[in-house]
Amino acid sequence: MLLMMFPFFASLDFVCGVSDMLGWEVFLWLLHVSVTLYLTGLIWTIQRVHYPLFDRVDRLGYVEFAREHTGRITSIVMVPMLVELLSAGYFALYPPKGLSSVLMWGGLACVFVIWVVTFSLSVPAHQKLGLGYDAQAHQRLVVTNWFRTVFWTGRAVLVFWGTWLMLAEVSLR
Repeated sequence: MLLMMFPFFASLDFVCGVSDMLGWEVFLWLLHVSVTLYLTGLIWTIQRVHYPLFDRVDRLGYVEFAREHTGRITSIVMVPMLVELLSAGYFALYPPKGLSSVLMWGGLACVFVIWVVTFSLSVPAHQKLGLGYDAQAHQRLVVTNWFRTVFWTGRAVLVFWGTWLMLAEVSLR
């Protein structure tokens, strides 16, 4: 069905040279790489630019700022995080030819750590900050967010490495 709607997917294996993957799998891999790189860039921006500025926001408008931040960031993060989770799960179960299942399960483990840190540490800190500025909650958010930053950066390395390995295998044929 997908190939009928978007016939160029059928030729992606030729264009990309990943001849052992179906066109939709190549598309899924590219989507997987894209969302991982997007989220990695976003987390670095949040970690190095945005979170450090939280303590400089006027205290009178802080509650509104914190709530708006949470709503806006959720709207640009949740769908890519879900896509990343689902695609990482798919590739862990069905690794592309030439890629180790250990590499794929390692990537999924990184996603798992990111989700655990997000919902057990980051969300509660944001909820506390949504009630008003709290120096300890802010500091905890900045410090614990390094876990997400490191694990997303690790994921970016893994997807680059996986892409490199797939392309290297094709070029050796």
